[in-house]
Order: sequence, then C-alpha cells, then structure tokens
Amino acid sequence: MRGLLYLPIFPMELSSLSTPSAYPLPSTSEIDSWRTSLLSQLAKQWQGAALTVTSEKQRINPDVFQKEAINTILVQELSAIPVAEREEAIANTKRIFTCFYQNNRVIESADERAICDLLRMSLRSYQNPQEFSDLQIRIGFGCSQQPAPNGRLPSYLLAVKRILESMRERVPTLARPKVLLYSADSFVADANQADTEGMQEAAKRNFALLQAYIEHFLEPDVGQLISFDTDMPIERQSSLDWLLDYFTMKLRKTTDPSFEKARGKVIGIGMKNGSTAEDALRYSTAHSLYSGDDIAPVTGKILRDAEAKPKKLFMVGGDKERVFWLVRQAIKAEANIEDTREYFRERIEAEGIISLDDPIACQQEDVTVEYLRGQLICSAGKLPVYGSYAGDWSVQDVASRSFEQLVEDQAMDERMKRDLLAVVADIQGLPLETAYSYKAKKGFDEKTTKLMNEGYEKFRSFCREFSALQS
Repeated sequence: MRGLLYLPIFPMELSSLSTPSAYPLPSTSEIDSWRTSLLSQLAKQWQGAALTVTSEKQRINPDVFQKEAINTILVQELSAIPVAEREEAIANTKRIFTCFYQNNRVIESADERAICDLLRMSLRSYQNPQEFSDLQIRIGFGCSQQPAPNGRLPSYLLAVKRILESMRERVPTLARPKVLLYSADSFVADANQADTEGMQEAAKRNFALLQAYIEHFLEPDVGQLISFDTDMPIERQSSLDWLLDYFTMKLRKTTDPSFEKARGKVIGIGMKNGSTAEDALRYSTAHSLYSGDDIAPVTGKILRDAEAKPKKLFMVGGDKERVFWLVRQAIKAEANIEDTREYFRERIEAEGIISLDDPIACQQEDVTVEYLRGQLICSAGKLPVYGSYAGDWSVQDVASRSFEQLVEDQAMDERMKRDLLAVVADIQGLPLETAYSYKAKKGFDEKTTKLMNEGYEKFRSFCREFSALQS
C-alpha cells in the first residue's frame, strides 16, 4: 500500500463519523454508487494513469482506487449539501473532472492527491462558485543559455489552457484557477555552475516569448489568468540554504528503493547538464519549495512574488517532473518538524550563524491548516521545452522554415516534433491528440495537413515578428 499516499482524515465507519453535518449523512450504498460512477467516468473518458510512488502508470480501477479516501471526502462534503441537491452536486463534480481530465493527450498522469483533492474542491464548488478562485496552478521552467527561445516553448502552456477553456464552457458560473509560470533560472545557474547573468537573459527571452504568445493566441479571459514569477538566489548560510542542506541529506540517506531510484536519476540528469552530484540533489529537493509542498519545514520563499505555501496548489509539468515528484515524496516521507529543528540546533551550536529565533529554525507545525495539492503530468516536454537538443528548432528556425520542412525533418526527435505540432494544432483549434498521436510513417491526412499548414503559417508569422523585435 506504499503507493497510496493520500490518507483519509476519518475512519470510514459512517455511523461513527464525528464531523458535524447540516443534513443527514449519505448511506453507504449511496457513497459506493457515487464513487463508482465518478471513477468509472474518469477511467473511461480520461484513460490516463495515476502517478504513485511505486508506479508511473497505475490505471484507475473504480472499485478500489483510493476507496477509503474518496468515500471519506464524499461523506464529509455531501453532508453539507441538502439531500435533494446531492445528485446535481455529483453531476457538477463530473463536469469539473471532465475539464481537468479531458483525455490522456491533455493530462497523461496525475498523482492520487490531484484526484482526491480535486474531488473535494469540486463538491465544495457546488455551493461556493469561488472555490477555484484561490487554486493556483504552477508551471515551472528551467533554463539554458541559448540565443533564441525554443520553438516548442508554448506547448508547455497548452494543457492548462485547455483546462481553463473547458471550465469556461462546462462550468461557466464557477471562478477559474490562476496560473503562475515561474522561472528557476537562478537555481539552475547555481546548480550547473553557469553564468548567472546569461541564464537570466535567456529566461527573460523565454518569458517574453510566452507573454507575446499569450497576448497573440490566447483569448483575453484566459490570458488574464496567467502571471509570471522568477526565483531568487538563495544566500549561502541562510536558513533557506540550511533547509535545502537538510532536505538533501534526507534524500541522500533514504533507503526506500523507489526514492533511491529517483536519487540516481536526478544525479544522472544533473551531471549531464554540468552539475555535481551534490548540486543535482540540492536542485531536486528545491522542488519541494517551488511546489509549495505541505511539508511543515517548507516556509521560506524561493519565488520573488508568489506565496511560499498556498493553501490550494496544483503543479503541471512534463515527463521530467515525474522524478522530481518522487523526490518531493521522499522529502515528505523523511522530513519532519522536530528533526528539522534538531538539525538547525546542531548547526547553530557548531557554526553560530543563524539565530534560534529564525522563522525556519523555530517554527511549529500547524495541523489546523488544510492544504490541497496535486501533480499533473502533461504530454508536452518529453524533452524539456526550455532547453535545446540536437535537431531542435528555435523560434528563428520556425520563422525561416516551412511546415513541409518540419514534417520531413528526420533530424528532429519525434517527441520534440509533436510538441511543435501541438502548438500548431492548438492555434487551429484542433485536438491535441492530432499532434501527440502523430507518427512520421503515417503522417496526416489531406484535410489535416491543410489545416496544420495554415496554423503553422500563423505561428511562423508570429515567430518572425517576435524575432525581429528581439534583434
């Protein structure tokens, strides 16, 4: 059962449920029926997979998936809803699930909390249309020094764009989440021992491209929900620096096989990018801060403007986020408040740099705060979109080449090609599976080829204008 990290708050004996309810508790048979109905629709429509510690591709079995946790949520939340309105509350929840889990080309995987906590918010939204207004969805961008942004960069926005558009259409009376795009260029430069100023300039170009893309191609009601942030350099010997040292120590010492595997992967990724093993581990554990994880020691800000630990936060990212998610689970499993404080006390006694009244050193765990969290894995970024790989196309390449050249380019990895095709498909309003089901040997049919060529020319014109402004 080690893969099931989301634990219910109360034991699932309905007769002994101690939470006060305004209305009669649902019966066991009603809860079972609603749970099965919700999960059956999710499994059939989404066809995605649950992300767990032991598996990246656990299929949703409506009969057993997170049964105790989901039953508990249904009882707690439906008990606040009049009996006659509960079926409509379930129907509303199904519509919201359809927005987030449209198909496995928008979101491929989600951790169990992303399903359970979305269920909780969805049920609450039936009576509170503002429920999602304080949900923040974060998308993180690494960085590499390159003269022009990657042409695939906008593909990283598409899953969230589709979620926001779907909510507008399916649940128009509900407030929608806010989206934060953040750059981790300061930490990446430090971890890879790269030129900080060069990284910052590359990050600025990336965000300039994304801002221009949002203004040009996204509808205003969607674009206004998206904002930008960047990380701050972590001062050496600061309390936040020590906290990352503590997290890194915990990751280094873990003996859990799944976490050990993740540790090996992040070291391999880091060393390929010019990092040391230790710096790679530090960078991976910093994801607990970027993700605002509900771990008691996570209190310090790493982003300039964003709240350190929002009460509602979903993360969206590509394949590489699977291993960072595992690292975050390792920190969540291994770190605790007393151990953190003891670590700080020992270092303060030995080094005397930080005061015992430092906010991180003396913090207390607040068990009264409810944190709602989730990790979503999108189809984009099988190879990160903020770097550049052999055969990749920059915006300048897009500006100077044709759609036919893109389709026929054998030097471009098909995973990268699909990201670029997804941008084109989205511009034309085509399903993302148009791009992510693409196979070079099969190609597109004549009608799709015509539409994709038209979309490419729109994107190509945009890239020309952007490149001219940047030169």
